[in-house]
Amino acid sequence: MKKRFLSVLLLLALAFTLLPTTALADDDPTTVRTVKTSGELIAALADENVTTIRLLGTTEEVLLERNNDKNVVKRNLTFDMQGQELRGRGTLTIQKNCTLTIINGGTFSGSIENHGTLIGGGAYIANGVTCHSGSEIKSGLYPRATGTGEPTPKITGGQFGTQKALPVPVRGFRIEEDRK
Repeated sequence: MKKRFLSVLLLLALAFTLLPTTALADDDPTTVRTVKTSGELIAALADENVTTIRLLGTTEEVLLERNNDKNVVKRNLTFDMQGQELRGRGTLTIQKNCTLTIINGGTFSGSIENHGTLIGGGAYIANGVTCHSGSEIKSGLYPRATGTGEPTPKITGGQFGTQKALPVPVRGFRIEEDRK
């Protein structure tokens, strides 16, 4: 009986070691940052270890501050909007060779200067986007978009209009089919 008990115990221990520990773990706090204030947003943008910024609905608005040289995406970064609105009249700049991916809808009230790649997901970019030479838009909802420079910026997806999803012409872009 003692041997049978030990063998069952050993079997359970072996089975437990097969469970995926990463599936049970929470998000890594060093790479995912939840922001509730404008200061936390600026700190998360500055922290090179953060790969995802998650907006959390609070009574205080998270603002993108105007004329702030810290509103810069300097690496591949994901904004998890969680249906929230990122307010303010500031401009977020995506540097060359960097990608900003916006997930889980929401509204981005500022504007975007794109020198890299913008994957807008289902988010509405209220003040539009300006794309510079070699940059790309892959998805999103935009009231307007302007492309400048050579090589011509390209669009492989997204909806453009004066209100959410109403079509309007865009100028200065090379429009291509998204080849996944």
